[in-house]
Amino acid sequence: MSKEPSTKSSMSRRPPKPPKKTGIGLFPDESGGHGYIGRILVEAGVINQEQLEKAISSVRRYSDRSFIKRLISLGFATEEKIMKGFGIKAKIPYFASLEGLWTADSSKIASENVARKFYIAPLFRIDNVVTGAMANPFDAKAIKNFCNKVGCRLDPVVVTSTTLSDALGRIYPKKH
Repeated sequence: MSKEPSTKSSMSRRPPKPPKKTGIGLFPDESGGHGYIGRILVEAGVINQEQLEKAISSVRRYSDRSFIKRLISLGFATEEKIMKGFGIKAKIPYFASLEGLWTADSSKIASENVARKFYIAPLFRIDNVVTGAMANPFDAKAIKNFCNKVGCRLDPVVVTSTTLSDALGRIYPKKH
């Protein structure tokens, strides 16, 4: 006779703790880790496995920088190459410039607070679809929240954080 496993002991086990946030993801508030981003960059041919391992080791040793900033400071990749790699893996177009892609109505698509909070620059809207520039096309939470606030579907394009900041500044100029 074989004994049935006791459900009492398996029920008393605690669920495993979630992994600690390392603070070395793509952006400071990102809960994803460097491994996911690193795999994407290796698969896209932006960096190789050895560079990934060196960057991870460096970030762990000097926790003052993000993983992406560390890749750039080590000379393994440029921000532009990283964003192009993300675009390729996510099958989202990469734009080096957004010049001419926004209109006077871009600022009416989403409030400045919403655009800056979710780091998405609304460029134009066709029916219920907003084309918006993002530096992190893998941030599903930001996309979902932006869409909920704006009441639309998002068709993202990938840009560098510098290009995105510039676009947000032009779409929502400071009022003097």
